[in-house]
Amino acid sequence: MAKATHTKNNKSSFGNRLKEAREAKGFTKDKFGKLVKIHYSQIGRYERNEASPSADVLKKMANALDVSTDYLMNGTTA
Repeated sequence: MAKATHTKNNKSSFGNRLKEAREAKGFTKDKFGKLVKIHYSQIGRYERNEASPSADVLKKMANALDVSTDYLMNGTTA
């Protein structure tokens, strides 16, 4: 039986916001990973909510995607 997690399919999760923002910019995982200096497989882990980025990586991702760190983490723009 699969382990149930409440964040895995949550539309408002960090991973889903990251994926939506990345795709809106037209970045593949590979291209985005190169921009923020992370392996593309790690981007996938973030998008599946299997890992959380460090503060430094989060800031790099937000800057590359033209969104705030608050938006990525919490879904807010404040």
